[in-house]
Amino acid sequence: MEPLQDGHVLSYSRHENRRQAGVGVLISPAARRAMLKWTPVNERIIYTRFWSAHGKLSIVACYAATNDADEIEKDNFYETLQSVVAEILKHDIICVVGDLKAKTTY
Repeated sequence: MEPLQDGHVLSYSRHENRRQAGVGVLISPAARRAMLKWTPVNERIIYTRFWSAHGKLSIVACYAATNDADEIEKDNFYETLQSVVAEILKHDIICVVGDLKAKTTY
């Protein structure tokens, strides 16, 4: 997690040796105080859990492999995403956000 000058925190997960993929969540100071857990799963998935007025809120932010990626990479992404969601406690509010059909052209 990287603190910013305005009090927000950038929580991110990326590949250490490549400038490719990566996912992040910008967290306000109030949300930071409510944060219970932060887990960078891999360069494409990050999991955060918060206290909220309605119970605990689990957010899974993700950035999927494009259709141009090989089948193994795509399958691995969705299998990992499924395992992260399956581990979230059943009484949590679950929000999966991100780009699940990403394609970038230069």
